[in-house]
Amino acid sequence: MLKRWSLVFLVFWLTACGERPVEQIILPETDQRQARHLRLDNDLQVVLISDPRVDKAAASLDIKVGSRQDPRDRQGLAHFLEHMLFLGTEKYPDAGEYQTFVAGHGGSHNAYTSFEHTNYFFDIGAGHLDDALDRFSQFFVAPLFNAEFVGREVNAVNSEYQARIQNDYRRTLDVFKELANPEHPFTKFTVGNLATLLGGRGEEALRQDLLDFYKKYYSANRMTLVVIGRESLDELQAMVAPRFSEIENRGVKIKPVTETLVDELPLRFELKPHKELRELSISFPMPNVRQQYHKKPLHYLGHLLGHEGEGSLLYVLKKNGWAEGLRAGTSLEYDGGALFSIDVELTPAGLAAVDVVTDTVFEAIALVQERGVENWRFQELVDNARLQFNYRTRPSEIHEASQLAHNLHYYSPSDIIRGDYAISDFDAELIQSLADQLTLDNAVIAIT
Repeated sequence: MLKRWSLVFLVFWLTACGERPVEQIILPETDQRQARHLRLDNDLQVVLISDPRVDKAAASLDIKVGSRQDPRDRQGLAHFLEHMLFLGTEKYPDAGEYQTFVAGHGGSHNAYTSFEHTNYFFDIGAGHLDDALDRFSQFFVAPLFNAEFVGREVNAVNSEYQARIQNDYRRTLDVFKELANPEHPFTKFTVGNLATLLGGRGEEALRQDLLDFYKKYYSANRMTLVVIGRESLDELQAMVAPRFSEIENRGVKIKPVTETLVDELPLRFELKPHKELRELSISFPMPNVRQQYHKKPLHYLGHLLGHEGEGSLLYVLKKNGWAEGLRAGTSLEYDGGALFSIDVELTPAGLAAVDVVTDTVFEAIALVQERGVENWRFQELVDNARLQFNYRTRPSEIHEASQLAHNLHYYSPSDIIRGDYAISDFDAELIQSLADQLTLDNAVIAIT
């Protein structure tokens, strides 16, 4: 009885101190779970999802900091920090304790670093969430970054780089970065290797730069947390709030990127792949419209250009024997800009006639510019999105937690689950203004 009343008092105390729901989270009609959004007193946003039926609980913490913040003379530092973070804390100093605990209770763990995000996530047998969160939270409160592991993890990062050095996607990306504006942070080397991380300056200097990076950017106001468990929302809140409120809020603010992604347009380049691959990719630098997610103007354009029905661009290309598939939509989004891309999977005949295929793509774009921006087409997307949301196939808990933690940086808390499907406001002028930027003079054309 004492334990139960202690929990009730803790929840009351947390609510009184400001950890309270901010907005009601919209769930699909078929989703019987309960969800709650909180903003802790250190400005860390939290979403809790209670599902008594889950066999595995999961959590993800996403930091809106990534390779974009790497110093030019330490490229790969954000990724290296991701590796070093899991190697002991003041409360749990054993470097492998967290990993052993998660694996020993039926779980898994991982993390990734991208241009603007670092995302940490795990799942575990549902009955062990409380203890796992106690370990997980400490990585963002008091990590050790022990010097003895610096050399080992630099080599681990370098091995990761070497293992994917022949990947055709990475090779295409590397070529694009070489041709893009060198002042744009996207051109930095994301993964890191021995040369970029150590650079002849030694492990002690690298560790100091790592500590400086952590203290400068790992701030509660840049973090979002999603926890999914079988406990009630009040019980989940009692697990999360006291632990993650200890993360320091350093008030970090990062301005949007102002540099142009590509200085000289149009840009055309060719690559010879290692594997059998034939692709035409046409990309257009665009403004960032991610905050206008209820309008989804680039999604609308991608829907029209990526349509597969009779009379579509892909239909014409297939009819001529030039293409096997086509994708159209946003390929890159960041604070300050975006890339809209049309990727055509070519047949051997399509590769031989790639200039004609390119002309056909621009003919389809011209049709969209002239006659494509219409309200009835938009309403079709609205209806389809509503059905897709209400009857969506829910991902595993670990993947959903990771995805939602990322989404919370961009969608209102009420739309954290619905945001990818939220489309309601037809803005013909905005759509037309973006469609008019899909021109040859604004294109990056890659032929693989």
